[in-house]
Amino acid sequence: MTSKKDLDKIIDKKEEQTYIKLVSELEPYFKGIKALDIKSKEFQLFKKNYKYFFNKFTEKLKIFANLFIFKDDVSISDIKGQLTQLFAYLGTVESVGNAIVDFLVMLLVSNGIDFHIECKYGTPKIMHATSIKQLEKERVSLGTKLNFLRENNIKTIPSIIDNTLRNRIAHLDFRIKENHVFIKDKDAFPQVHIAQRKLSFLIGAMIVLLVNLGNELGLITTIVPRDWFGIKN
Repeated sequence: MTSKKDLDKIIDKKEEQTYIKLVSELEPYFKGIKALDIKSKEFQLFKKNYKYFFNKFTEKLKIFANLFIFKDDVSISDIKGQLTQLFAYLGTVESVGNAIVDFLVMLLVSNGIDFHIECKYGTPKIMHATSIKQLEKERVSLGTKLNFLRENNIKTIPSIIDNTLRNRIAHLDFRIKENHVFIKDKDAFPQVHIAQRKLSFLIGAMIVLLVNLGNELGLITTIVPRDWFGIKN
């Protein structure tokens, strides 16, 4: 089995390029928000969603920090350790990863891009989503939200959040053979460990970018060290 250290070297070489690409994709939408009149409906919508996101995201990060950040005390030599890795990834995507995606959908909405959702739990209708709460209430799928980001040139985040891997873990679509977990007939550990490293880096990058944006807009006064999660830019 490939070691964690060897797998981490593969990821480290790509993180700087990933960060630069991520910034280039988000910057046009950040500029769009900064250009809004603070009294405008669009800015007030963004402000409301930002504060809702930031409060929930902060709480989820506290859990994430204790859940799984390359912990060396999680053994991968037995089935229990390997399954811990799989479900830690699933939990991270469902909580912190999904929160980031929800916010970015609202970032696009505040930039004038409509996101239509089908109301399934009230009177059936199609509506324009205007809040994260609506996304949560109507249980909009992660896949739908990721596709929306892709369609609007935010492609790095959907490429990092592996929704296919997430679904396979959630539906127990893997098998155990000879003390190893396999996904699609391939050793699951390298797949999950690399996916988790990429996701953890993405979370760190988004912390820096979104906190800086909130500070610049006067929405929060939080300071985040730029070396969090390896972000050096």
